[in-house]
Amino acid sequence: MTQSHSPVADHPFPAPGCGDPGRPGQDPLELPGTPWSVRIAGGPGSRPSLEVYAHGILLDVVVVTPLSPGVLRGACRASGPDGRPLSLAWGRVPADGSPVGVEVSTPGLRPRTGPARLVELGWWFWLALADGDFAGATASHAGGRERCRARRV
Repeated sequence: MTQSHSPVADHPFPAPGCGDPGRPGQDPLELPGTPWSVRIAGGPGSRPSLEVYAHGILLDVVVVTPLSPGVLRGACRASGPDGRPLSLAWGRVPADGSPVGVEVSTPGLRPRTGPARLVELGWWFWLALADGDFAGATASHAGGRERCRARRV
């Protein structure tokens, strides 16, 4: 019997505070086995920003700001290069530094939920990746819960 490979379980996410996605002017850091890439750049007023790309096209820019307390910024779903369905959510680390937990869910009257693998990028942002074609994501943190529908890319 062959063991199936999961791009999520074996994903070589960058370590917290790593340099590669955080050097402004660098190309986006590709998330191997997925259609996504990210880059941390300098936003307005030298505030860090996270750029999220799908298939090389910019999906979102998230800037660290005290004006928006939101933790969950976006979610999307796509097929990996091998055709497997994958889901990604992203957002800001809470201002108080509290941990974030992310669950993904299927649509319908009886939604199925599952955890997503979460990693912090620097001190400001996080990504959560899950195997499967999920319709949405929920981020839980000390300040509450936030939900977001996943768009297909």
